[in-house]
Amino acid sequence: MNQGDKVYASIGGAITVGEEELGHYKFYNLELANYRYSCATKWNKHVVTGSENGFVALYGDISIAERLFTKSIGSGEIYNIEIKDERVLFATATGIYISDDVLNTAQRITAGIPEVKTRQIRIINDKIYAASDSGLYVSENSGDHWKLLAFPRKKVNSVESLNDTIYSGTKAGLFFSTDEGKNWTPVPYFENKEVSKIFIDQSDLWLTSGYHIFKKLNGNWQEQYPGLPDQINSMVRVGSTIFLSSILGIVSKKDGEEWKTARLQNNLGDKRELATLASNGKHLIAGAEVGGVYLSKDFGISWEMKSPPAEAGATISSLHINNKSWFASNYMNTYRSQDSCKTWALAQQGLPSVPISDIKTFNDSLWVCTSAGLYLSMDQGDNWFQFLSSASNSIVKNSKGEILLTSGQKLLKAPFPYINWDTVTFSKNLTKLVQAGDTMYLSTAGDYLYRSFNGGSTWGKIFKGLNTSNANIYELTVNKEFAVISIENVIYVLRHASDQWTSFNQTLPFGDIRNLMILDNDLYTIVQFQGLFRRSLSDFDGPTSIDHPAHEKASGFYPNPAVSYIYLKNTSNVEQANLYDLSGKLIRSFADSEALDISGIEKGIFLIRITHKDKTETFERLIKY
Repeated sequence: MNQGDKVYASIGGAITVGEEELGHYKFYNLELANYRYSCATKWNKHVVTGSENGFVALYGDISIAERLFTKSIGSGEIYNIEIKDERVLFATATGIYISDDVLNTAQRITAGIPEVKTRQIRIINDKIYAASDSGLYVSENSGDHWKLLAFPRKKVNSVESLNDTIYSGTKAGLFFSTDEGKNWTPVPYFENKEVSKIFIDQSDLWLTSGYHIFKKLNGNWQEQYPGLPDQINSMVRVGSTIFLSSILGIVSKKDGEEWKTARLQNNLGDKRELATLASNGKHLIAGAEVGGVYLSKDFGISWEMKSPPAEAGATISSLHINNKSWFASNYMNTYRSQDSCKTWALAQQGLPSVPISDIKTFNDSLWVCTSAGLYLSMDQGDNWFQFLSSASNSIVKNSKGEILLTSGQKLLKAPFPYINWDTVTFSKNLTKLVQAGDTMYLSTAGDYLYRSFNGGSTWGKIFKGLNTSNANIYELTVNKEFAVISIENVIYVLRHASDQWTSFNQTLPFGDIRNLMILDNDLYTIVQFQGLFRRSLSDFDGPTSIDHPAHEKASGFYPNPAVSYIYLKNTSNVEQANLYDLSGKLIRSFADSEALDISGIEKGIFLIRITHKDKTETFERLIKY
C-alpha cells in the first residue's frame, strides 16, 4: 500500500515501511503482530487491514502504526477490502462480509451469492463486482444483493477495470468486456493459462500468471521480471518506483531502471537474502534470492561466492549434492558443477523450464520433482526424461527399494521398476516428505503432520505440542535422532522415539523460518531478513520417548489481545512466566499464579516466555491494549 511518499508492506507478521534515501528504498519494521496481514486499503485518514486468519485492524496514523483496534470477523483469510461510502466490504475465504458500523460488526452476505471463496471485490462505476470460485457476480445496490453474470469460466481469481474495459483473470485464461460484463472476449495470449492477479498502474495493465508478471505494451503482452521466486501478491507505485510483493519479499523498479530486491534494515547490514541450503557433510552451500550460490568451508562463518551462469535476478530455489555433482536450480534452469562449485554448466536437456521442488539421488539415478511431472536422469543430468506426468514435490526411497512420491493430495508408492503405483489420498495437499531411513515424516498444506516407522506402509498423525491454529507447516527436516519443523516463525523439535514436539526458538530472532537443515548435530535455519543461524541439537532437552513425556502444555494464556489481566490455561505445570519486549528486554516476571496483572504496562506487542516444571519453555506473542 502507498501513503504519501512511503510504501507499506507486511513482511513476516510485521508492518514494514519503505522510505527513499539517496535514491534507494530502505525498509524498517514498524510493528509486529500475532497474525499475517493479507491486504490493506485506505479509508479517509485511516487504514483498514485484513489478515490470513480473519482479523481486521483499524489504524489511525499508519506511519507510526497507531492501531485503534483489532477484531475477528470469523471469515477465514481476507483477500481484499473495498470501501463504498461508509460501507466496508471484505472478500474472504468464506464469502463476502459487510460492515456498516465502523467495523464494530460484520455480516456475511448471502443474497444471490453462495458462501464460497471470494478472491476479489472491485467497485467499477456504480457497480460492485466479485470474483469467486463459483463465478463472477455483480451488485447494483452496494452489495446487499448479487447476481451471477453469464461468464465463460466458473473459477474467477480477479477483476479490474481500465479505460471503460473490465478485465477478469480466471483459472483458464484472461477475458475482457466493453459492455459492463454483458459479453466477454478471451485474450489468446493467455489461453488455458491461469491468471491470478490483475494490477492497474496509471494507464498500464499488468497481470500475473504463475511465477510470471506481464505488462501490456503497445497492444502486446511482455514479461517484465523473469526470475520471480514466488507468486506476486500485490503491486503498488510510489512516485516513479513500482513495488512487487510476494511471500518471499519485495522487488522494486524505478522508471527506466532495473529491478532491485528490497532489503530490510537490521544489525546485520546489507547482506544478501538466503533462500535455501545444502551440504555434502563437510561443506555448506547456500542459494540466494538474487541468483548467487555461496560456499562455506567453516560451517557458515565465512562465505565465498560460487555462482552458476544464471540470470542475476533469479532466486536459487533448489540445491543438491551427491558424490559426483553439485546442482543449483532457479525458476527455469538447472546448473551442474563437478568440481566443487569452481565451474558450472547447464544441465537442462529434457527438463521443463519450471521451478524444481526436490532433487534426490538414489544409487546412480537422479530424480527431480516439478509441477510438470517427475523427471529422471541416469547420466548425472546430461539428459533427462519425464518418468511421470503428474505434478510432484517430494520423493524418497525406503529400505525395500520402493519409491514414495507426493503429488497433490496423493502419496504414490511403487517397487522397482516403478511402473505400478499404489495411491493413498489425504485430505489436504502434501507439501514435504522427508526420511531418516524408514522413519518418515509427511506434512500437508495445513496443520497436519504424519509419521511412519515402516518406510511409508502405515502413517499416524503426530501433532502433540504443536501450535498449528491458522498456520501451515513451512519447513521439515530430519536426521537419525530428531525431526525438526517450522510453523511460521517457530521451530519445533521431536525425538523419533517420542510423540511430543517442543519449541526450540530460544534466542532466535523474530521472523519467518525460510529453511531448515541438519549438519552433523547442528541445526541451521534461515530467518527471513535476519540471516543464517546455527544451534546444536545437543541443547534439546525435550522428552526422550513416549514413555517419558513432557508435561502437557495447553496453549498458553487468554485473552489475546488483553487489557488488564491474562490467565494461564495450565498453571499446574508452570514454574514461571516472563514478559519481554520485542528487543528482548525483560519487562516483568510472574510466579505460577493463574492471573497475570499487565495493567501497568504500556500498549504494544510483547513476548511471553513460559517455563514449565520439566524445564521446557514455550514462547507466545501478546498484544497489550
